[in-house]
Amino acid sequence: MSKKLLSLFVGTLACLVFTSPVRSQEAKLALERKGNEIHWTLNGKPLFVYRTSPASYEELGEKEYKTYLSELYTPEGRNILRDSPWDHIHHHSLMFAIAADDINFWEEHGKDKAGVQFGHSLGHSNRSAFMRANDDTGWAAEANLSQKVDWYKPDKTVVLQEDRTVQVVCKSDLDATLLTWTSKFSTGPDRESVKLSGAHYYGLGMRFDETMDKNGKFFCDPDSTYSNDNVRGDEKKTPCKWIAYTAELHGKPVTVAVFDAPDNPRPMSAFTMGELGQSFAYISATVGLEKEPIMLEKDKPLTFKYGVAVWEGIKSTEEVQSVYHLWLEKLP
Repeated sequence: MSKKLLSLFVGTLACLVFTSPVRSQEAKLALERKGNEIHWTLNGKPLFVYRTSPASYEELGEKEYKTYLSELYTPEGRNILRDSPWDHIHHHSLMFAIAADDINFWEEHGKDKAGVQFGHSLGHSNRSAFMRANDDTGWAAEANLSQKVDWYKPDKTVVLQEDRTVQVVCKSDLDATLLTWTSKFSTGPDRESVKLSGAHYYGLGMRFDETMDKNGKFFCDPDSTYSNDNVRGDEKKTPCKWIAYTAELHGKPVTVAVFDAPDNPRPMSAFTMGELGQSFAYISATVGLEKEPIMLEKDKPLTFKYGVAVWEGIKSTEEVQSVYHLWLEKLP
């Protein structure tokens, strides 16, 4: 039965969360909708918050441009993300944004110029169970959140259609929060093709809590070499299987990693900035759209899939690599 519960991907956006053991041996997943936010908890502790759209496109507020993960928590319940900071108000915690047919869905320069992501058709479910092995009893829990996202041009036509599913699987014997983001894109109605492009940092982007900005260190998988070449200022691009960042979150260290899936349309080139302490810290999983755009053809959808792992404390290359391989094993 446990294998069924740990069968991970049900569609496109996936988010797997593994938390540390609880002595109560309980696995109680719960969600609550507060306006346009979905709050998910495990045993009363927050796991993540997903921000969606209002009921209709016409109800979108002046500053509502994206659907995204606004909060993501460590196993101890500490949020690592920052939403819409004053210096870059278009940075929304953990978000996926690119340009489509030259419409900018990353920056937010007014709805007469920028694109808008509108999320609809939201669904969710929960399951949990106990497991026993070698006289040790543990628990597993699974939660699913699915959504369709229409990418609107300023003329209010849909250029891209995206399917997302957030799936949360929790186990009592693992100490990381492991999120898998998968976005499946198709062309908008009556479009034969759509050009996917953007700046060197467009992709799955993650803005960290302010306390993590100026005290961190980046490192990557043992088969790759962290870049010494700056693209602009302290911005770097590193071709790698995963990129990690360790820093202090309100005085206590955490480690965050982004994993690349081997079946992505292109290998990841990780964008990083902020290690020198001259600006804020940022990671983005990119695929070189600034150099070579991708043409998305009608009836030939493209799927992008990335993992995000979060730990309390400073993790070694070997420890991150171990969770990366675990994540790969769970991919369909």
